Amino acid sequence: MSAGPDLVVTHYMAPELAKQLSALGIQSMTVNNGCETYPGTHGGHTSYDAVYSDITLIGRLLGTSKYAASSVAAMKQSITRTEQQARALPGHSVGMIAPYAGDVYALGATSLEHTELRSLGMTDTFSGVAGSFVPISGEKLVALNPWAIVIAYTPGLGSDEAQSMKALTSLPGAGQLDAVKNNRVILIDDVYLTARPADAVQLLYSKLRALG
Repeated sequence: MSAGPDLVVTHYMAPELAKQLSALGIQSMTVNNGCETYPGTHGGHTSYDAVYSDITLIGRLLGTSKYAASSVAAMKQSITRTEQQARALPGHSVGMIAPYAGDVYALGATSLEHTELRSLGMTDTFSGVAGSFVPISGEKLVALNPWAIVIAYTPGLGSDEAQSMKALTSLPGAGQLDAVKNNRVILIDDVYLTARPADAVQLLYSKLRALG
């Protein structure tokens, strides 16, 4: 408050804090699409268009609209190119999960991860899960039994590949999962999935292609 900002741009904004800022005449903007509150401010769904819109708006705010426009154009070209490459992939069921604070969360139908999977022609195991960051039990995961599992781990929150893999295999019934039994578990740093979608779809494509 002492800095007297006109606008606060953040990766996460608790709704109550946003209301407090608004009451003081300070606007807020959430740009990290990994945040569970993000879809609510972007039409209830996180798509590439929401990301492009954020980049365009920030470019306008900072007086760098031309650079923002070129960045968006490059992202679109990259994603289109990867989508064309991915046409040869079988449309297997793939589920994305994120371990956090001792629990495991499904990245559901309103998440950008859902958009990325669909972009590659995959069947999203969690397309019927309302929300973007939803706790999921081992029993539920076994019932859905995805062909492959993508684990989004977050080094910035103290999560690494080993810890994330342990979070999955520690779930009751995890040994019954086809993805676990057949070594079809992919680990990706969540910064790609939530903040760099053009890089994310390319990385996902290469890892899914390697699984056969």
